[in-house]
Amino acid sequence: MSGGSFSLRHDGAGVATNVILRFNGADIVNNAASLSLTTPTTKIVDQNDSDALRNVAHNLASGSVNLTDHTFSSAGAFTNDGTIFLSGQSLPTTFTINGPLTNLDVGSRTLNGGVFSVFGSFSNASAIATLRFNGADIVHNAASIALGAGGTIRDEASNNALRNFVDNTAAGSFELVGQSFTAPSDFTNAGVVLLENFDPSQVFSVAGGHSYIQSAGDTSLDESVMTAANVLIQGGIIHRGGTINGNVSVEAGTIAPTSAGGGGIANLDGFIVVVPGNFLIPGPDSMTINGNLMLSPNAHLSLVIRGTPPGEFDTMNVSGSAGFGGTLEVALVNDFTPQPTDSFTVLTAGSPITGAFANVANGDRIQTTDGRASFIATYGDNHLVLSNFQSLPPTDLDDFVFYSTKTTKGTPKLNPFGAVALTDALASVGYDVKAVVGLGLPADKNGGGFFDSVTHLARYTIKGHKPAPKFQKIPDVVITTECGNLVITVQKPDSLLVPVNEDPTTPPAPPDPQTSEVDHFLCYKAKAQKKRTNGTPVAVLPKGVQVDAVDHFQSRRYDVKKITRLCVPVATSGQPVVLKTGTPVPITDATVRHPASQLVCYKIKRATKTIAQTTCGPTDPKAKGTKIVPPQPKHQKRIGLLVDGAIGSASVDTKTELELCAPVTGMLPFN
Repeated sequence: MSGGSFSLRHDGAGVATNVILRFNGADIVNNAASLSLTTPTTKIVDQNDSDALRNVAHNLASGSVNLTDHTFSSAGAFTNDGTIFLSGQSLPTTFTINGPLTNLDVGSRTLNGGVFSVFGSFSNASAIATLRFNGADIVHNAASIALGAGGTIRDEASNNALRNFVDNTAAGSFELVGQSFTAPSDFTNAGVVLLENFDPSQVFSVAGGHSYIQSAGDTSLDESVMTAANVLIQGGIIHRGGTINGNVSVEAGTIAPTSAGGGGIANLDGFIVVVPGNFLIPGPDSMTINGNLMLSPNAHLSLVIRGTPPGEFDTMNVSGSAGFGGTLEVALVNDFTPQPTDSFTVLTAGSPITGAFANVANGDRIQTTDGRASFIATYGDNHLVLSNFQSLPPTDLDDFVFYSTKTTKGTPKLNPFGAVALTDALASVGYDVKAVVGLGLPADKNGGGFFDSVTHLARYTIKGHKPAPKFQKIPDVVITTECGNLVITVQKPDSLLVPVNEDPTTPPAPPDPQTSEVDHFLCYKAKAQKKRTNGTPVAVLPKGVQVDAVDHFQSRRYDVKKITRLCVPVATSGQPVVLKTGTPVPITDATVRHPASQLVCYKIKRATKTIAQTTCGPTDPKAKGTKIVPPQPKHQKRIGLLVDGAIGSASVDTKTELELCAPVTGMLPFN
């Protein structure tokens, strides 16, 4: 059965009426469609009333089989590469495989591939759901298993298939909803463990004296209870509130109370959730540890703050001792700005705290993850307190007028090279550098002067170095500009801005980091929004915005048309090679020195009329302006400009002015 969705449901209360899909030759062996049968009286049959699923043996990757209050038995062995969803709502639901489930490797007892969701009723204890197959004995999970309420997986003798389950591999996902589970010995996780229990009696536990050990991946407690002698985090993240009964040691990776309901974005040591309007948005939560907490040098403790009342900022309660080490990270979400007098007790231990964070000593200031503010972190007794909030002054960064460029005729073109690692607040990804296509000149905008009139920015096109992950668009990013708060969608990275020196005749030296404070920037294509994803209208760039800009090429008045890019500071590193030949390309690594420095770029066009301006936009929104006489001249092309920066030198010709890139005075929630 290929494609389509076939859903059969009987809603006639107390009426024993069959709901039938009948077609000639109905004999499904391999399923690549969506099949849903609800209640016992639904069925798919052929022209002779033979069950169309009598020989079904393989649910393909695109296939799903959904059974609700419906029992089914296969004729023999079965393979699931798609989704099996069983749900008991009013009646018991059982999917019996009369033979082995081939996803289970009998030798290693590893369940491989496929999604297995088995949910009983949360209100009717008799409406259980069961997946049953011969030899069901799962030790290692490399599939997706979700069990809810009275949902179970059993073997032919009704033994629990998870009786020996102790290892969730990197490919595995294990979810419990309203259900307990006990591992017979040490439990290891490198994939995803998601607990969504809503009663303290529903516990994920490890047999007495044994440990829960996470080498990588994600453990999400979601207000649930985990019990183990020791919880050892050696990588990945453990988060979303909850209660841990046992000693917790974070050797590497992240521990974060942060849960749902935020309205912003938090960078939890690289674990970032950006789903505006969705329950997955990071928000404050409370995590309880009934035991000791030890943070090793490679550990991260990540916290978010959304407001001042209790419940509006992350908290952690440790009944025993707390030993600090590693890195403390604090993020502000939902556009929240604390007052200097606000105080946040984010961790309380049962005894005086020992040790110290590597990035902030007791009584020192800790910067927020966006680099725009700081708190004093105090942990001299048994509390970790964040207080004395202070916004950081904006970094001195010029406006830049960008001109499109091409390689000077008769000079070597850039040979594409990679991979160059670009690390910003979102991720560290390898990119191939393709060509130099633009040159940004520091500009005196509206008589504001210069901070650094020497350092230029060369724009290089980039492409993700295979197999770079596909960038997921980020909507509802708020940027604070001279026009107030604007909301944009960040679409995808498309270029790298490299600080360069420029000279028309003599090859210059690259900028000296001791005297030039301009960072490298990773530019993302961006589009202005008229409303947030939840439908709320937002302010937009007014029509008729004009600026006067003076750079060392020319002085012009420009019409500012639309937002084109958002550029954020980025660290560069790597040992790239020419893609075609493998020849090494020497580059100079660069760090981010001013994380609060961002640029927003606007498409510009030489103005033909002068329109009187306020801070942003026409003084009179209806004004048509006064014609500029004589007209402003076109850009006089510059030929053979020599530029040099951290990733090499080039000779370029300018073509025309394209963009104005202006500093962003604030940005939430992008980083």
